[in-house]
Amino acid sequence: RGIEKTIFDLYIPLTLQCQREEGKRIVVNEKSMAEIMRNHKRSIVIDNAGMGKSTIAKYLATQAVIRKSGIPIMIELRKLKKEKNIMSFIEEQFDQFDKKIASADLKCMLKEGGFIVFFDGYDEIAVELRQTVTEDIRYFIERAPENTYILTSREELSSFSDFLEYTIQPLRMNEAFALIRKYDNYGKHAEDLITKIKEEENLKVLKEFLTNPLLVSLLYKTYMYKGEIPY
Repeated sequence: RGIEKTIFDLYIPLTLQCQREEGKRIVVNEKSMAEIMRNHKRSIVIDNAGMGKSTIAKYLATQAVIRKSGIPIMIELRKLKKEKNIMSFIEEQFDQFDKKIASADLKCMLKEGGFIVFFDGYDEIAVELRQTVTEDIRYFIERAPENTYILTSREELSSFSDFLEYTIQPLRMNEAFALIRKYDNYGKHAEDLITKIKEEENLKVLKEFLTNPLLVSLLYKTYMYKGEIPY
């Protein structure tokens, strides 16, 4: 709180598990965007709250720019409304302060391909808009099929059965500890908390918390306030 951080300051490489190929896993790091694009041009990441779906999307979008693997477009689906469809949302992102991009030019660029479009947070779409947004996504993809599409959601989506499905592997203990150290900027509070976790008799209770990045952050913040592990 009150301290600006980049995604690289806090990011721990998460691992995607391909659901069609049991043994196929992708560690989401600086080289992963190319591998995901090579596997399938349409992918969906499905997992529980706090597992890092949006973080993965933002990290991959950043890496796409750094490694020049495509032009990323990030669409937070909860921001779409009846009067604002996908195309108008993208046009707003491409508008400059002193120049408005022509809709026809943008559509032409999108049809040619080279973009990586992230549809983030399908489960956060308002219930009354879900069918409309789903149809809009399908329509957009059909009109611009040469791009790469990555969708994130908490729930299984039969409407996108042609997407290659991934889930996120739970954090291992050493990854949870690495995340705690990053939150504390490798300070004393992190080491104290890690020591207490290792010595804790009820470690089985904590293990479930330590597999989820969001819950690890809550564990760390609560420890900062109370100085003890909360149950």
